[in-house]
Amino acid sequence: MKKEVLMKAIELKKELDYKRRVLKFGNSVYTSIKIYFEDDLIHENARITDDILGDDVIKELKAKVIANIEKNISDLLEELEKL
Repeated sequence: MKKEVLMKAIELKKELDYKRRVLKFGNSVYTSIKIYFEDDLIHENARITDDILGDDVIKELKAKVIANIEKNISDLLEELEKL
């Protein structure tokens, strides 16, 4: 295996491990999503809580985030297999 391919595989593995940890963290029943609106110009922010959005919206957002992480992991695995 060429050095460049090996280095690429190591970097992909590190990224894959990180995303797996994030997925495990995100799937925890103790993990919640916090949403903020931030204005970088005047340095003001507002936290949007589940009482404003509703539990269903929060659950949908969390599911979308988890699905996106799972897709990223799948893409990384495919890229590793190609090496």
